[in-house]
Amino acid sequence: MTADPAGNVTGSGAGALWDPDLWEPLIASLKTKRVVPIIGPELALGLLDGAKVTIGDYVANALASELHIDIGNLRQPSVNDVVRFAKLRSGGNDDVIYAKISRILATAPIEPSPVLRTIARITDIKLYVTLSYDTLLERAVEAERGVRCDRTLNSYYPPDAPDCDLNWASDPVVYYLLGRHSPMPDFAVSDGDLIETMLGLHSANAPMRLLDYLKGSYLLFLGGAFPDWLLRFLLRSIRQKPLGRSASFDRTMDILADSLSHQDSNLVGFLSAFSTKTRVFDADAETFVDELWKRWSVGSSNQVATLRPSPADALLDPDVFISFASEDLAAASRVADLLTGAGLRVWLDRGNLFGGSHIDDTITSAIARSRLFVPLVSRTTERRTTNAYFNLEWRRAARRAELNAPSSTFIFPVIIDDLAAADIRATHLPFDRILVRKARDGELSPDLVREISSYCRGLVKS
Repeated sequence: MTADPAGNVTGSGAGALWDPDLWEPLIASLKTKRVVPIIGPELALGLLDGAKVTIGDYVANALASELHIDIGNLRQPSVNDVVRFAKLRSGGNDDVIYAKISRILATAPIEPSPVLRTIARITDIKLYVTLSYDTLLERAVEAERGVRCDRTLNSYYPPDAPDCDLNWASDPVVYYLLGRHSPMPDFAVSDGDLIETMLGLHSANAPMRLLDYLKGSYLLFLGGAFPDWLLRFLLRSIRQKPLGRSASFDRTMDILADSLSHQDSNLVGFLSAFSTKTRVFDADAETFVDELWKRWSVGSSNQVATLRPSPADALLDPDVFISFASEDLAAASRVADLLTGAGLRVWLDRGNLFGGSHIDDTITSAIARSRLFVPLVSRTTERRTTNAYFNLEWRRAARRAELNAPSSTFIFPVIIDDLAAADIRATHLPFDRILVRKARDGELSPDLVREISSYCRGLVKS
């Protein structure tokens, strides 16, 4: 096996390289909710004043400045370099570094990058594992899905050894395999910390419930770009078995996508010979995530159609709140797509938000902050008079409308099937006093899209 001038691996040892035919089984596996992205440091990306920045670079420079450590002569200074210099200077006492890093991250004006937001929007992903100690991925998931992540035992560090029972956790979960930043020294910032954590995965303190879940899942190692030896060790540790040993019925696979692995002939050769269930994508992690999103969203009825909220508005600042019966999801998704395409921020719950009082609070807040409430009326909503969550949403919208002036439009009902407006039953909404529009199967006409946009932007009043 050799590498061509561009660094691409060629020859008989390239069996671990990516095959485009693998997209189909990967997308099929997503539907089972057993695909787990493992997010590495290359994807610990944020936006600072509109420019991309990695958490590693940001923390390294901020920490070096605070500790008065000169890293100007280093080609690519890392947090590990700064910690190493600090330990040499202090004689090994570095506990204060963790508190400093945690404070730096807690006060950093950094927002999640587009690539993190993109992978967060794939709602068939139940579990995300991050190898970074920052919270950008968690914030991206919460922003894109409009739900607070389950934080019950979602961080691992060998001395404490918390585990995560995903059979009981409400999804989504963002699990911090190397620890989550805090003022305490319980997250990995240096190579020494990393080695201890990796060894902990082979000890009595290993998070076995998490590892058992990963063992039966399709794993996407995204943005790792780790040294060859560490990547091999990480693969072996998470799979809990020799890399070359897999049963004939094992349908799981590991996929590597980062800036280095596909150009590393030694790694590809090793994986081709000893890890036949591993494939190396032929481009970086951002390219992989973009392609994954495109292929998943084409046939998915579960994609999140909400526009990304602005940083100042945090999670909830929708122009339009769409309320619908779960049986009408396809039509609701079409409405959301058309409004999103018109530049509106849309709240659309695709069925993964229910369960828990904080969800009720989230939806109540979303309705209160929406500019327009669009209930989708159908024969289904007529039939479901009990045990239907949209009834609660409609009741809350009616209360919200009572706070508005009579000339202000807040409730904008749309009939999405052959139901006649005159046949709408008495509900929590005053349909007898509201003009009801029609859009069969959610196909809003261009005029109706413009009308909704005008109401949201305050250009017209009823």
